[in-house]
Amino acid sequence: MRNRRSAVLVAVAVGACLLSACGQDAQVRTASRRTKAPDGAVARPRQTPSTPPVDCTRAKCVALTFDDGPGPYTGRLLDDLAKARARATFFVLGAHVGPNAELVRRMVAEGHDVGNHTWSHPYLPRLSEAEARSEVQRTQEVVQQVAGVRPTIFRPPYGATNAQVGNAAGLPQIMWSVDPMDWRRPDAARTTQVVLRDTRPGSIVLLHDVKEASVAAVPGILAQLSGRGYRFVTVSELFNGTPLQPGRLYTGREAPPVRERAEDAGGTTLPATRTSRGTSTTSPVRRRTVSTSPVHDSRTPTTSLYPPVGSRRRSETRSPTSACEMETTSRAAKRADMWRPPSRMDISLPQY
Repeated sequence: MRNRRSAVLVAVAVGACLLSACGQDAQVRTASRRTKAPDGAVARPRQTPSTPPVDCTRAKCVALTFDDGPGPYTGRLLDDLAKARARATFFVLGAHVGPNAELVRRMVAEGHDVGNHTWSHPYLPRLSEAEARSEVQRTQEVVQQVAGVRPTIFRPPYGATNAQVGNAAGLPQIMWSVDPMDWRRPDAARTTQVVLRDTRPGSIVLLHDVKEASVAAVPGILAQLSGRGYRFVTVSELFNGTPLQPGRLYTGREAPPVRERAEDAGGTTLPATRTSRGTSTTSPVRRRTVSTSPVHDSRTPTTSLYPPVGSRRRSETRSPTSACEMETTSRAAKRADMWRPPSRMDISLPQY
């Protein structure tokens, strides 16, 4: 009798284990179906960012942006951003997305922006409108296939654009207001120094995650700017509440009013006034404005913060529309002879 009872108990236990395993297998199959991206590409489940949304009309925000990846150092960069609970924006090359699909999925899962930087990094003003559109659309499609999202912002290679490029891209064109020239001078200490020196509330910082020295500079940038009260946000968060128009150029967002910054720091409240162009204060604080230079028509001259060699005539560059842009463009003009744009399909040369 005792042996019979033991056999019954063993049978019940085995059955329970089998049922549990079947249930877990069904859950795994269901989760697998939920995480499939378009066209069968498997993507990680979307995770909630580790930090809450930031109101950049009140906080000191800065957008770190990284061009030309994903690359061999992007995983390390994502680790550093995750440790600091910082978000960033990656302007990816379509040709690099497929071989680094897992990194692109991780960008999306961890709350970063993925922007479009064309397929092969050509000098777009030299292409036909159809060729420029193909460069953008191929990247749009591969990012959506791999990560299940479609980029909503665009950065033209070299910052070179005109009306035709703006029309072909059909997306807001995100430029920058802080440029340490890290692609030309791969020095982590120097990159950190320039970023710390030039960053203001509302800045967009240009870096490259395909450069090891640039990635090595990021932990120091995060630590020191965080100590100054900065919040690290994506481009979408930086402009939250400001509709971005396709074809227009954006170099940064205006700084929050002094009154709000003082309140956040526990200081004295200062009066603020409103003007037709935004918030101004009675204190002589340097302001950054949203650059929204419209792309006019096909006769608009090529715009480039880094024009080709010999293209230094004033008629070939646009007029800066903000203080930060004037400063950036002035520095860029002095360095215009430092590089030549690569051939259309060469993505191994130093790039913007």
